[in-house]
Amino acid sequence: MKIFLIALAAVTVLGSSFYGYQKYEERMASNSETPVVTTTNIDRQAASATATTTKTVNTKSEQGVGGIKIKADITADVTQTVNCGDESCFEKKFATCQPATLTADTGALGAVAYTIKGAVAGGCKMSMKYTASPNPAWTNKEMTCVYDNKLGFQTAVEKTFEGVISGSVVCDGALYSALKAL
Repeated sequence: MKIFLIALAAVTVLGSSFYGYQKYEERMASNSETPVVTTTNIDRQAASATATTTKTVNTKSEQGVGGIKIKADITADVTQTVNCGDESCFEKKFATCQPATLTADTGALGAVAYTIKGAVAGGCKMSMKYTASPNPAWTNKEMTCVYDNKLGFQTAVEKTFEGVISGSVVCDGALYSALKAL
């Protein structure tokens, strides 16, 4: 008889817990505020189909179940990096410091992959990596610097590269270390 009463009590507790959880889920679904803002810009002049999408999701809720109060405040910004197929697309993204990539074949000097990371104090944070180079010590090594995006893309790259060689510009990465050793 005791075993039967214990089992009945356990079933009753579990059943009411499950019922409370279901009611909690229903309240969360019906009472939560979920404003979603989506912005999409499409660069129709780029050689390939590219888009930058920023989506902001902000969810706030405060619910309670069985004396337990749950508060959630979640915000997330997601930015997609544009893969530019040509330098004119990348030049536009560089001027506004929007995330983008460009792989450029420079002929005898090799090939370089550029990635705009985003705006920082003093300019635009961008990395470069030689994917092919006459100097094998530079191949597949990355350097991240702050470039002056008030200048044109090519001018900013040249000035930054010269500054790295002269020691007046400080960057990060294995390519920077290799160039600094020259």
